[in-house]
Amino acid sequence: MAEYPTERMKTYGKAKELRFKIYRGPVEAHGKGELVVGGSGATHFAIPMGLGNMHFIAGESYGALLAANRDFSTQCMEVVEKAGYARDLCAYMRLYWGSVMLNKYLGADGTIYEPFPRYDFLFTYHICCDHVRWYRLISEMEGGIPFFGYDVAPGYHYTDMVTPWRTDYIYEQIAEAIPWMEKVTGRTFDDEKFSEAFRNEARTSKYYGEAMVLNQTIPAPLDERLIYVYQGLTSSRPFDKEVADFMVEFRDEVKDRVERGIAAVPNERYRVMTDSNPPWQGLQIFRHIANEYGAVSIGSIYSIGLHTAFDFDEQGTLIPTPVPHEVGVPMRNREELLRAYIDWKGKLMTGFVAFDQRKDGELAKRIFKQWNVKALLMHLNRGCWGMLSQKMMRLDMIEAGHPVVVYEGNMGDYREFDFDRAMEKINSFFDSQIGKVRKE
Repeated sequence: MAEYPTERMKTYGKAKELRFKIYRGPVEAHGKGELVVGGSGATHFAIPMGLGNMHFIAGESYGALLAANRDFSTQCMEVVEKAGYARDLCAYMRLYWGSVMLNKYLGADGTIYEPFPRYDFLFTYHICCDHVRWYRLISEMEGGIPFFGYDVAPGYHYTDMVTPWRTDYIYEQIAEAIPWMEKVTGRTFDDEKFSEAFRNEARTSKYYGEAMVLNQTIPAPLDERLIYVYQGLTSSRPFDKEVADFMVEFRDEVKDRVERGIAAVPNERYRVMTDSNPPWQGLQIFRHIANEYGAVSIGSIYSIGLHTAFDFDEQGTLIPTPVPHEVGVPMRNREELLRAYIDWKGKLMTGFVAFDQRKDGELAKRIFKQWNVKALLMHLNRGCWGMLSQKMMRLDMIEAGHPVVVYEGNMGDYREFDFDRAMEKINSFFDSQIGKVRKE
């Protein structure tokens, strides 16, 4: 079979430099009179931007960064274990706690800064069993940093429970958070600054989502390992204009690759999707299946939609949600602004992950069809309590006639990932599925 043409992404270098800049931001913030805020990466983190320029250390994103650095992640895990915390807690949370305990902060370029940036306050939502306790402990470790936690209720993202009471419930809590933020910082909340941050976050989501939809093309212009470079921007600072503008460049380059037939995997013959956070020290899996089998991973619910809002069209096809500011959503005052943001944020695809196995399976099956996927490559992730429904999802997919291969690991703790064993299972699966298509 003739190979497809391939080439390096032109925006790759810029994406990495922008990520380096984002992670330097908290280190330099106070010297510039800017705020440093911490909380979950799915928090409504455009809201603190109403106080002025703010650098948000998103726990899961920072945890993934730590996980990819073996030496420093080992230090973080060991100091947390010595403090008496169990190894079966969220891996990202343990890594994050360890970084704070060590009083060292890791930049995206590998630089270790001391001390850990001092938070002005912590602001986080609670949807996973760990979230509020995660940042409550950070507050206690750091001598009582102001802390605000709020609940988003079951069914916040994409379930049958998406009802008006949900928006009311979240709005009432956030409406209390704003005067609290003003009190603990001594700053005045500016609705226009928040609205602009909301608009940028929605633009980042839309253009990134359009790039992910373009990846349905055969050959796929992106593979999952490459997608993670760009996803790192959507999960760390999507509310920044520079990031939103860059996502236009990213979307346009992916579109150009589609038009010219440029492939991520030049010998693409088989398509898989994954289902959750990968083992960050095992990303060579994607290169292996590409080189050995001509298999491309087009992404997952996690990598396609971690911070991406989607709607369904009349045919049930996933389409990126438009920017509310551009389609006439009423935002004439603060209440309407907040409600519009809450409703838009509720469309992030990853709200499905782990919290409703039935909806998880439904969404995975839609991706199978829409992205022309042949099999599910499932990482049984012991590093995340939210992944407890994975085995149920596996059965759901098998009952629908979709091949599934499972390997065990941990997104953040490399000590619980046996690479050789995982590769044995993956190789056996591909040999049985596509046999002689394997590249010799």
